[in-house]
Amino acid sequence: MSGTIVYEPKRDHRCSPGWRWETSTGGPHVPGAPPPLPKGARYGVPPSPSKYPKGTVWQCACGQTWVSQGSPAEHMPGVCTWRREGRWERRRRERRSQP
Repeated sequence: MSGTIVYEPKRDHRCSPGWRWETSTGGPHVPGAPPPLPKGARYGVPPSPSKYPKGTVWQCACGQTWVSQGSPAEHMPGVCTWRREGRWERRRRERRSQP
């Protein structure tokens, strides 16, 4: 199939707490491993519970705030789950930070 994209609908914003986007350097292929991404390709790096321990509050560029719940299970140390911060929870946090 050949052709070009004529119109692409605007995508809604989706918060992605703690994720960061990196650009591939197109490193050498390692035998037995999946082929490397082409140079310049973008890929996502998920948040780590060691960097965002339970209770960490993260704010998206859109203003939405998220609370880290840490690792969902002891045997899943590389996975970090998040929940939206509640209105009253945010107010309480903001009051504590005021002098």
